[in-house]
Amino acid sequence: MRIVRAVSLLALPLVCALALPARVAAQQEWGTLQGQVLYVGTEKPNQKADLSGNKDQKACEKKGTIIKDDLVVNPKNKGLRWVVVWLTVDNNGEADHAAALPIHPSLKNPKEKSVAMDQPCCKFEPHIVTLREGQDFIGKNSSGLTHNMRVIGVGPNSNNTANLILPAKVEQKIGKLPWKVTVTRPGRPNIPNLVNCDLHKWMSGYLFVFAHPSFAVTDEDGKFTIEKVPAGKFRLVMWHEKDIFVLGEKGKVGDFNGRPITIKAKEPTDLGKFELKDKPKDD
Repeated sequence: MRIVRAVSLLALPLVCALALPARVAAQQEWGTLQGQVLYVGTEKPNQKADLSGNKDQKACEKKGTIIKDDLVVNPKNKGLRWVVVWLTVDNNGEADHAAALPIHPSLKNPKEKSVAMDQPCCKFEPHIVTLREGQDFIGKNSSGLTHNMRVIGVGPNSNNTANLILPAKVEQKIGKLPWKVTVTRPGRPNIPNLVNCDLHKWMSGYLFVFAHPSFAVTDEDGKFTIEKVPAGKFRLVMWHEKDIFVLGEKGKVGDFNGRPITIKAKEPTDLGKFELKDKPKDD
């Protein structure tokens, strides 16, 4: 019996080896992710920026009142603008911000070499710029005024910190080194790099850098769509400047672990509506 058993065990790897070529390796499938973020908190949104006393006030307000970007809500549907949404790998119930996400073959490399943040009328447009690693960040001033861009590089981007005067109709590449995902230490989440204008104190913006294309920023209706995302189980993370990491699991305040989701292959996965409340004052 022992001899027969030994022969059987020795033969097993050969059988498996012969069977392997007939097995088809699982292929990564892809889908589309969409949803909407609503603001249901108590703070008053769409507040007017304070331009009083600034020498450029008249020129800045020539197209109308300037609304602050920190809490922009659509009064018709409560949609919250400027929420950054992205995927991370799920590692035993926590977001693994360092793990690589699958990338669709058509999105391996960014189509554009650079992404610009403009200052056409005393606001940064867009308010939040999203880069992929390998893209350049361009500071632009298409207005007739002189502006300033103070960019505060965080963590691995600290050497890209800059304080530039941008005269009218000028643009400039910002960053001595390639921009990196802004993770300040192992186990921590991706965070933004800050942008300000010292000449117009109400102006502020943010620069996010990602290693993958599975991210989006909510539009004027609070909606987001991310195409060609990997199908399967991942975690969805959301960031908003008022309350920082805003998406948690049911019954929990949001944190940088986000929420587990399952993305369907070859069809849209509609996550529905996410209601954002005010963060607890003692958090």
